[in-house]
Amino acid sequence: MAAASKAKRDDPEIDVVVFEQGKWVSYGACGLPYYIKGEIQSLTDLVGLV
Repeated sequence: MAAASKAKRDDPEIDVVVFEQGKWVSYGACGLPYYIKGEIQSLTDLVGLV
């Protein structure tokens, strides 16, 4: 994702397509401490869908 994001920033006119084999493309890693602490009940709450 980092390479795709950089390519798009460098040239906003290009089409960038990303294929992901896993279940989730992205998640908010900064929220993991809240999940561990119990303030977030489900890991799916950390998933970003766009």
